[in-house]
Order: sequence, then structure tokens, then C-alpha cells
Amino acid sequence: MKTWLIMLLLVLTACGLGEDRAIEESETADEKRGEEAMPANWLMELQTNQAGETIQVELQVVNEDESDHTLAFSSGQRYELILRDAHRNEVYRFSDDRVFMMAITYEEFSPNEKKTFREQINTAELPTGTYTLEAELLVAAVDNEPLPEGEVFRQEVKVEVE
Repeated sequence: MKTWLIMLLLVLTACGLGEDRAIEESETADEKRGEEAMPANWLMELQTNQAGETIQVELQVVNEDESDHTLAFSSGQRYELILRDAHRNEVYRFSDDRVFMMAITYEEFSPNEKKTFREQINTAELPTGTYTLEAELLVAAVDNEPLPEGEVFRQEVKVEVE
């Protein structure tokens, strides 16, 4: 019984430490944005199309290498989408009001394989104007190796809301 209690305490302590780290990282994300680059041998394309009061989002990820690779994610959430207005104020975040499985998950890519993630953003309550859509594939590791400092799967595009 003592062993279980100690194990539970260790797990809860570790979970708490992870949250603090995530908050610190998000606070410095804007500062590092200009220094980021896509990892070698990977291509990510972000495309949008407005259909009525909906922005259709398509995020494509391609393994451009001649070898198999595996992307690891720290939760069931594969990507994050953030829509910002002309003043860089956040008006939409994909993960808001959603719950994701808390488990390490994997996506395997064959050589030159492309995977596509699709989402829709409702723009009915947004004023007309130019917005910036930021998309990030939330990769924790490639082939069980953490991403090097400054490498991210992120892209942004301008979107006109009519």
C-alpha cells in the first residue's frame, strides 16, 4: 500500500512540473518565433479556403526523406490552430473547449509519404478583415529524438474573412 501511495505521489508531482514548463514555454514563444525553422527532410503546407462563414483548413505534412520516420506527440492533440486579428489578438484557438487524450501517440511516415489534417473554423461572429492563421504540428520527437532547439513544425498564412 505504501508503494502505491509513493508511486501516485511521484506521478502527480511529475504532472505538476510539466504544466509549469508549458506555461514558461508559451510565454517565450513570440520571442523565439523569428529564429525557428522546419526540421530537415520535412515539408509542411498550410492551405485555407473560405466557404461562406467557414474557413476550410488543410495542413499537409510530408516526409521528404528516403527513410521511414516516426513523429511522437505528447497527447492526442496532433496540431494547434490559432487565428489572430490584425492587432495579433487571438480570436480562435482550436484546442479551446476540447479535451485530448493524455498519452504519447505516434504517426509513422513512409518515405515521401504525405498526411493531411483537415479542420473548419466558423467565422460567423468575426468582423470582416485580414487575419493570420498559425498552424503548428505539436511534435515532441522525431524517431524518439527530441526536436533540436529552434526547430518546429509551424506555418502561418494570411486569411481574408468576408
